[in-house]
Amino acid sequence: MIKLHPRIIFLGFLVIIFFMGSYSTHYIFQQYDVSFLGLIQNLKNGYFLLIPILTLFNLTLRFFRWNFLLRTYFIYIPSRELLSYYFTSYIGNLTPFYFLYLLRLIPIFKSKQFRGIFVFFLDLSLDFIVILLFYFFYKFYLTIFLFFLFTSVISFALHYYFRYQHLYRDVFFVSGIFFALSYTVMIWFLTSWVFPLAIGSFNLEFPIDISLYSLSIMNLGNLLAIFPTGVYISSEKLIEFLLQTPIPKDITIYSVFLIKISTSWVAIGTAFLFLIFFRKQLFSKETHFDQIAEEYEEQIPQHIKERVLKKKIDIITNSVPKNAKGLDAGCGQGWYVKEMMNIGYQMYGIDFSEKQLQKAKELTKNPNLFHGSITELPFPDEYFDFIYTINVLHHLPTKEEQIKALNEFYRVLKPKGKLIIHEINVLNPFFRFYISYIFPLIKSIDEGTEIWIDISLLKNFSALSMFSIIKIEYFTFLPDFLPKFLLKIFEPIEAFLETSSLRKFSAHISFIMEKT
Repeated sequence: MIKLHPRIIFLGFLVIIFFMGSYSTHYIFQQYDVSFLGLIQNLKNGYFLLIPILTLFNLTLRFFRWNFLLRTYFIYIPSRELLSYYFTSYIGNLTPFYFLYLLRLIPIFKSKQFRGIFVFFLDLSLDFIVILLFYFFYKFYLTIFLFFLFTSVISFALHYYFRYQHLYRDVFFVSGIFFALSYTVMIWFLTSWVFPLAIGSFNLEFPIDISLYSLSIMNLGNLLAIFPTGVYISSEKLIEFLLQTPIPKDITIYSVFLIKISTSWVAIGTAFLFLIFFRKQLFSKETHFDQIAEEYEEQIPQHIKERVLKKKIDIITNSVPKNAKGLDAGCGQGWYVKEMMNIGYQMYGIDFSEKQLQKAKELTKNPNLFHGSITELPFPDEYFDFIYTINVLHHLPTKEEQIKALNEFYRVLKPKGKLIIHEINVLNPFFRFYISYIFPLIKSIDEGTEIWIDISLLKNFSALSMFSIIKIEYFTFLPDFLPKFLLKIFEPIEAFLETSSLRKFSAHISFIMEKT
């Protein structure tokens, strides 16, 4: 008996679905007696070339909504993994009822954060609500746009405030859903421009309210899409509606054809590209920092790394006497251990990544570097004069683990010992968005699963009389991608901001604490 590999069965299934979708596309347009040659001859300009760009932008905005909703419900999944599965799931455009959209749930099941299933249906429901909104109230599109634009600003401000203050979790969830709904309205307004672009390619105009109504008709038809790509039902309904407008019949058919090719099939093509290029990384079993050990040093430009390193070293040395015995908790590749040793400190280090630790040993030649977790330090009580940790605590998977690490720091510190915590400052909402959503996609240092440290967590420890906060330092405003020559120009502005009332919105923050 012949046994077929599951991958062969899956690919064969996709090929069959692909040809079914292609044939349904061909069949619907053949009914109206139009040809591809006629389409070419009637085109007056290249507006239609903007539709694929609009489609890709649309898909990207939807990915950010999906990520935002997951984070609203405290579901943290590596951004690149989430991105890969999300775009691959658009293979679902080839399947009846889009059931392969369920591929988005794979990272949910892998991380065992099953409330993500609820978020998945919430994500789909937002689109359905907005489709119905435009179907019934498309004539009031300007009022709808302005109302939800205002709502998005208010709901985002509330959502950000309650997240940062850790208050009223129910309000936090509701404000997040309202923001996602307003955001969805904006996405659909953007998407509606596919009609003016397609019809404008034939030097004809198409009003925005009718465009929104046409979009709702097309997507309500997609919900009944038994045929792959939804092309038969949705195209039929869309063509029937457009034929009632002053647009000539042949231009109507050509426009629908351009829209289908530039939306559904662009999404499908993007899905296949993600499936091909990201299939290996999705199944890697190495830890994150082991995976990036070889490329870690290249992630941040050398001139940026050196200036940030100097600022953080200065903060440590200004707080701790020379020759003291210290621990670098999460020492990475040993950059800070080496600098501290050169100054004269007795340095120890610990890191969870074996590959990062090996590079630290090669760089520093220090025998006191250990493999392990900062939540279970392999050192006796009251062993160190000081501990510093640099952008490490936010990588721990839960708040409970962060508290456990702080308890360990307290245990191994001597009385009056100093704890210096260098972290990302997420008080600035724009920087928080960048570091949470954009940075993990363009750099591999962070995964997008980080749980940011804020003052409230450390104040709780201060209230328990474990640590007292001696000082808080705010520093750096310039982005890490700034070229060296521009850095010199803008450094005086940054120096002014670091001493102004705006310093609390800096990119980095350091907490200097003392064991009580």
